[in-house]
Amino acid sequence: MGSDSISNLLLSCAAFSWWIYNAYYISHMGPGDLSSVYTTGPYRVGIKLFRTTVLGNECIVMYPVDDSTEFEEQVEHGLYQKCRYFQSTNQIMGLKKVFEDVIKLPVPWFLLKPLEILEMDAYVDAELSQKFHGSTPLRPIIFSHGLTGLANQYSSLMADYASQGYIVFGLNHQDESAAFTTTKDHKEIYLKWNKVYDRELRESQVNIRVNEVQTLIKELRKLSPELHMKIFGAFACNA
Repeated sequence: MGSDSISNLLLSCAAFSWWIYNAYYISHMGPGDLSSVYTTGPYRVGIKLFRTTVLGNECIVMYPVDDSTEFEEQVEHGLYQKCRYFQSTNQIMGLKKVFEDVIKLPVPWFLLKPLEILEMDAYVDAELSQKFHGSTPLRPIIFSHGLTGLANQYSSLMADYASQGYIVFGLNHQDESAAFTTTKDHKEIYLKWNKVYDRELRESQVNIRVNEVQTLIKELRKLSPELHMKIFGAFACNA
């Protein structure tokens, strides 16, 4: 058995162990909840899902919500619910495909299925904090995911920024660097793992990302011309 085969076997064993633990934990402890990853700011976090108008990128936006008794009552009565970590089964299937491309072995779906019920500690369509309804400006951040990533995979980090009073936009890029995304015409785009070391492709992907971010900024300025964009260049070192 060659060294590559041994490496793949070890990776496979480690991965299967992790997925089995994950499946066991969620099935016995109930829906996964990322609230154990605490935010550090004074606000709770709201979340909305949308597509950009011009290029049609999937995008999540996180923003500050008042941490109040009224909000807790609204949650208790089901007015606001936590957002699922993965917005579709296809996103999980995208990660499955990436993982299989890496280890060159199939990953059984039942090991990933528990991820469907994993939740973020962010509430869908919750009301923006009253502090920002007046003259206090929201400080915007645009977050760009890394290779094989998705915007929601960075939800804990983005939620922490939102808890500090920022409004955070997370794009799913259409440059074939995301595990899985779709266009506004419902075209499916998967990561091209076999070309991750292609320098020419990587440079073209960065150019696509820059265009997508700049286009989003222009859209936001049309909505709020006085908005001073604070761009967080979160390009991972391998992006």
